[in-house]
Amino acid sequence: MSEELKTGFCKYCGHSVMVPEGTGKTQNEWDDEATKRCNCDEAARARWKTCVLEQFREDIKRIDLDKRTRLYLAKGAELIAEGILKTVTVRTDLDATVKISMRGSAIALKKVTQNTEELLSEGMYR
Repeated sequence: MSEELKTGFCKYCGHSVMVPEGTGKTQNEWDDEATKRCNCDEAARARWKTCVLEQFREDIKRIDLDKRTRLYLAKGAELIAEGILKTVTVRTDLDATVKISMRGSAIALKKVTQNTEELLSEGMYR
């Protein structure tokens, strides 16, 4: 017994794509699946963006940053992936500078910490 096919339409180019009925119950769900399977440039770019941003969000969990900074960087990565920004640089409260930018087809993160410690204790005597 073969599964019935439904017609979905790419949300970017409008091309029709046959998708298994089991991929959804509504036209909108079939259109989502068709968009995932479409070969147009816009659909491919959307798949790349989803994939790279998901990986970026997972990867920055391993970097020693507070949650709010990670959320800010994730939003910055979205803007970089959209081509709106070229780089995002954040100076954290831990004396670290974090920079994210495109490197090829990836989003790169570089964290530089300043490990200089200085202490000056004068007391009341000079």
